[in-house]
Amino acid sequence: MSRLKLYSPDEVVLPFSQETEDTRFSSSRTSCRIPVGGDSMIDVLIRAQTIRDNRQCIDCGHPIVELLELNDGTFNRNGMPIPGTATLVGFRCASCNAEWPA
Repeated sequence: MSRLKLYSPDEVVLPFSQETEDTRFSSSRTSCRIPVGGDSMIDVLIRAQTIRDNRQCIDCGHPIVELLELNDGTFNRNGMPIPGTATLVGFRCASCNAEWPA
């Protein structure tokens, strides 16, 4: 059996008053900006659209398709490859082993 401890503060303080909200978040609003419209964003969108357009085999229509990528991806601090950073070259069907370019 566990014991439940109750806490009753002496004074009630509102957690999000206007003063605390402005002082806590004013510096983080200016330092964290999302890049809008850069080449890297366009590349990510084009890659996602290419993968979506080739999500099934062009010969047999099988829904499981493997990505064919070059070995030029970016690595993180632990030496592990970062998914989605390698160059997409083509696709391979898991059923009939058909390959086609990206």
